[in-house]
Amino acid sequence: MSHFLQNILHIDDDAVLRDITRTALVKSGYGYAVTSCASPMEALEKIKTLTPDLLLVDYQMPQMNGIDLAKKLRLHHNGKKPPIIFVTGKTDFSADFYSEISNVIGILVKPFSTKTLAQDLRTMWEKRSLN
Repeated sequence: MSHFLQNILHIDDDAVLRDITRTALVKSGYGYAVTSCASPMEALEKIKTLTPDLLLVDYQMPQMNGIDLAKKLRLHHNGKKPPIIFVTGKTDFSADFYSEISNVIGILVKPFSTKTLAQDLRTMWEKRSLN
């Protein structure tokens, strides 16, 4: 994993949100490379050949939720735990949520601002680096 945030694997079943997110991040000027996946199953295939610095994961998807996907991605990523930011409409997360997946570095609540998205991810990334 690189020290600087560069490679983001974004998993979201919503095509419009996937496109908006990717565009905002790529055009942000931070030099992010974004690989988008439309489903958890696609992400499980892509993780075999990618080494993302960060997983940006929709928490609620039809095939499996974000926690289950995060656990499976870790198994396919040689046991490594790339940091995860969940994207969700939920606002009521308990401490149990964070204990299930130790590499969660943040939660991005929908709707989020595309104007500040890249900086928001960078801020969460940098706070993770301090811990």
